Amino acid sequence: MAAITRLSALLLLLLSISAAAGDGHDNRIAVDVGLWVMSKCPDAVFCENALAPVLRELKAVTTVTLHFIGQKQKNGTYTCKHGPAECAGDLQQLCVQAHSKAYVDWPFRFALCSTRHGVEAVGEFANVAACLKAAGIPLAAATKMLACMYGPGHDELLQAELAATAAAGVGTSCTIQVDGNTICVRDGGEWKDCPAGTKTDDFKQVLCAALAAKSRGRLPPVCRAPTAATAVVTVTTLSSHAGSTMARATCLALALLAACAACASAARMQRDQLRILSLGDSITEGSVPSKNLNHPYTLELEKQLRRRLPSTRVFIDNEGVGGAGIFAVGFHNPTTIIPVAERAIQASRRRSRPYDYVIVMLGINDLLREGRSAEDVKGGLVKIYELALDSGARVLAIPPFAAPGFVSKDDYKESERKKLAGLIAAVAAEQNARRPGGPSITVLDLQAGPMDFYAMDDATRGQWLDDGLHMTETGYDSLGRHIARAIARDAGASEATRRRAA
Repeated sequence: MAAITRLSALLLLLLSISAAAGDGHDNRIAVDVGLWVMSKCPDAVFCENALAPVLRELKAVTTVTLHFIGQKQKNGTYTCKHGPAECAGDLQQLCVQAHSKAYVDWPFRFALCSTRHGVEAVGEFANVAACLKAAGIPLAAATKMLACMYGPGHDELLQAELAATAAAGVGTSCTIQVDGNTICVRDGGEWKDCPAGTKTDDFKQVLCAALAAKSRGRLPPVCRAPTAATAVVTVTTLSSHAGSTMARATCLALALLAACAACASAARMQRDQLRILSLGDSITEGSVPSKNLNHPYTLELEKQLRRRLPSTRVFIDNEGVGGAGIFAVGFHNPTTIIPVAERAIQASRRRSRPYDYVIVMLGINDLLREGRSAEDVKGGLVKIYELALDSGARVLAIPPFAAPGFVSKDDYKESERKKLAGLIAAVAAEQNARRPGGPSITVLDLQAGPMDFYAMDDATRGQWLDDGLHMTETGYDSLGRHIARAIARDAGASEATRRRAA
């Protein structure tokens, strides 16, 4: 019933989206994504980073517009909730947007860069030049943007923007709209009013479904990964061209019937699904600092698993939190990873969609930033492993990679990292012995094998590592392929065992 309710909400949302489709005046069919934010608001920062992977993946078929929220004063002017620095940050992002070419992602990349060191840096002049460069903005356009930010008329531009937002009736940062329809709100550190879900794949499915409504079912390859929700998009799309209220109601009824059929067959399809939870820090998040973007390994992992397991539907939830660990608190999302793991695993069980695998790659922030010992980190990892195993999921434990750009091979912190890798192997052996026949832990120590960064020469290491800790896009893709091979082998072996038992 919960699944049907969720699908119903998505279908109603798609009806309103599809009704607004088809009014564009150019040949490019794209989904309009509106983000209503305050530049120094933690919810806005979280929201933008949560959307970054899917917006990057769907860059060719989305247009992102930033809208800024202010507070109206008695004299009719607008101020910013988080002070003058936020107004400066709003104006900087607004000017980048005003002088960007159509369909480029400069404004969103600039916004992500502005908060990469936390909201404290937002609005500072020193932040502007670095972020214009990081966003890949050429000199001619950057010059116009700077003139907009600091030249005559800049205050009028910001006041007009804040007034337009007030007139639109949007007052919560962060509000996400797709083609003018609100699909989700982040407020007070929580997601609210998100009928289609809040995972990366949920946002992707909404955007792909909206694109289907606008393109009459024609989708790019990146969107060809249907779920129960998008299985009924074709019927929903027809409703946007229906000529009467009765026809619309009929289409919606048919769509809901299709949704019910999908829910009823879920149990039969379960063995043909592979659900994966990816837990970790900025490495899991896919941070590439020099380019100010996220390129998570889960993108390549999903692609490779679908190729290796063509009859299996693959779903991956990436819960990477930059800067976080067992003890270390995340930069943009102020949490450690254990609560993230608890929420994700419990939510999957409530939805009757438990994970098959939980990938855990953690510890480097605890060792390097927090100065914790390997033994300290091990205790927290055991909690996460047991939480996953008790839910019925298998665990792929990946010891943290070395950080040659920050720690020498002979440093005691590198010794602690190696010690942690050994402790993880020992924990896996102990847990597997305690659970014969049950879900198990597989250890994939890539640093000790094909991804030994200390053993590489500088040129080779530069192809893998971006800043001596985080990987390049090439590095993350390679990591995804290694993990895919490990999971495909394990999944294939489990399937063979299941068939023999049957």
